Amino acid sequence: MAGGTVVLLAVILSSLGHATAVTMSVHLSAEDAALFGRHQIRNPVLWWCLGGVLAVQVAAVHLPWARSVFGTVPLAPGQ
Repeated sequence: MAGGTVVLLAVILSSLGHATAVTMSVHLSAEDAALFGRHQIRNPVLWWCLGGVLAVQVAAVHLPWARSVFGTVPLAPGQ
């Protein structure tokens, strides 16, 4: 998954620019599969961490002050 993210980041960087590439890489890094085994569902620390990552991801893409901190841009619906 990480290799695919790096390749996609390089393609986006070359075609759409740095800000869009950073925004999409933040989004892709939060989409790792196989998170929910039978032991992880009962782990409260995991849920707090997932909630924190989701909150930072939404803030980095949608809040103007956070976009300037993280160097991201709003995504278009097709992205």
